Amino acid sequence: MDYRDQNSNRGSDHNRDRGRDQYKRRDGGQDQPHVEPLHSIKLRAGRRNYFFDVRPTKSEQDFYVVMTESKKMDDKITRSKIFLYKEDFIKFAEALNESTGIVLEKLKALGIEITPRKEEEHED
Repeated sequence: MDYRDQNSNRGSDHNRDRGRDQYKRRDGGQDQPHVEPLHSIKLRAGRRNYFFDVRPTKSEQDFYVVMTESKKMDDKITRSKIFLYKEDFIKFAEALNESTGIVLEKLKALGIEITPRKEEEHED
């Protein structure tokens, strides 16, 4: 007997490599209506755009932040997302501030000054 067969509660139709469109959702497969973010910030940075969206949970009793990086390479656009929940806000902000602070200190020690991009530099 293969070790993967032991204590398996998966049906015979289980396929780990199913595409997202083939995945049967726990809620019966019903599509959830698209919910617009409660607040959204778009930060343009050269070939990259960053989006910070505040969204409600399903119950609408809580909120989370979705950070999306959208990057244009040749004719393709790739997106990466981070979902940040309230219990991690403070630790995330502290880690981000510490990391960016270290980079700024190192650059300052090298005599390199960082200035924000001008608005026209944000255009592709």
